[in-house]
Amino acid sequence: MPNRRISLIAGATTIIGFLIGILAASPSQWKQNLAEWLSVLVIVLATAWPLVLGIICIALGFLFGRFVFPDPSRLASAQPNIMYESEFSNRLQDLANGQEISRIDILSYTNETVADVIKYEYRNKEGLLIRVLSRSWLEEESDETAYNQRLAGSKTRRWSKAEMIERIAQTPWNNVGSREQRFYWGLHPLIKAILVHSDVGILAFLTIYNWQEWPADGGSPFKGANHVGVLLDSRAPKDSVLIGYLASQFKFLWEYQSHGAQDARSHGYTSVFSLVENTTPKG
Repeated sequence: MPNRRISLIAGATTIIGFLIGILAASPSQWKQNLAEWLSVLVIVLATAWPLVLGIICIALGFLFGRFVFPDPSRLASAQPNIMYESEFSNRLQDLANGQEISRIDILSYTNETVADVIKYEYRNKEGLLIRVLSRSWLEEESDETAYNQRLAGSKTRRWSKAEMIERIAQTPWNNVGSREQRFYWGLHPLIKAILVHSDVGILAFLTIYNWQEWPADGGSPFKGANHVGVLLDSRAPKDSVLIGYLASQFKFLWEYQSHGAQDARSHGYTSVFSLVENTTPKG
């Protein structure tokens, strides 16, 4: 890009100089000056055409190589913006770039994502609404019970998330910004998405939970702490389409497949882990 700007400036300067040389004289001499300039140009081209042709070939070769074999740095800049969740959290203010953030939607496994990702200054921003969509602790408890039964006799750390999800759900929200929370059922933790709504569009961070049947450190088989994800910006056309898909899934779960913190009720859950006939982990 800098080389292209230099070339444009040089070309523009040449043209301006050419015009000044012609127009500097009185209007009656413009025709004569133009004829003299053209005569000189014809002589130069006639005597130095190999040089001119060589310069043209070099320029065409440069352009061909630039577009057929792009600079690796240009290729890298065209790749998706990959970062860790913690980096997204730390850079949120810079990424927003002065935008007026009005709402943050979070689709996650547990509601602890709010404290992990959304820093204090945002949780206490007046007028900001944070909507949190986490897994129902009722369904989580059902899966935990079935999974932990298969760990009988093992020293493996037990899966224990349901109590924490419910406890955070029932804990008063002592921040200036407001929070709404709901809890989805009917699916296992799959994606984590954070959608930051502002006056100019939506920034989104998207990552995927890693399923480990028997995690080495025990606990839940769905791991997602500080995962690598992709940053999306709705001002980019393709990003905007993907953000639209994420927003539609959030809307569906929020409106049709979730319950509130105060109206939790059993939905006749059947844990998928009670249906799997696998051996238990060793140790």
